[in-house]
Amino acid sequence: MKDVLFIDIDGVIMSKNFIDGCCPPTSGSFDSIRELKDKRFGCNIFIISNSSSIDDRFKVINWLSRKEFYSRTGVPIQKLIFCDQETEKADICEKEKATHFVGSCKETMIYLRRVGVKNRLLFVSGNEEKEDAFDFILPDVVRVESWQEIKKILLG
Repeated sequence: MKDVLFIDIDGVIMSKNFIDGCCPPTSGSFDSIRELKDKRFGCNIFIISNSSSIDDRFKVINWLSRKEFYSRTGVPIQKLIFCDQETEKADICEKEKATHFVGSCKETMIYLRRVGVKNRLLFVSGNEEKEDAFDFILPDVVRVESWQEIKKILLG
């Protein structure tokens, strides 16, 4: 069985911190995605975003293009998937036989568990609570605070 990685855009690739009216990539995300592609996942990396409006989808595509995401990571635009709701991410992952998911939404991790995505990494910012009720509901989700941690887990 091949490994298939899904990576959420919001808060994982695209930082939640606006600087001078711009949203920068999360530190190390582009180089790390390139390394994950080259060393383990190959063409089996998908980028996913919960953007329901055409305008929001255009903004995401434009942001990725302006940041040269596709050339810097080696992940083609054809691997970019949009959905209208968080719940749909799990359906898409099930259809594509995802084995790994990196995201920043706790709710999504619950849906992914239901469809059998075993390896779920929750990307959290350093100022979030280290432990909450979520940890007791889904103890098998691994919290990560950086792309270095993600690479260490996924590449060994």
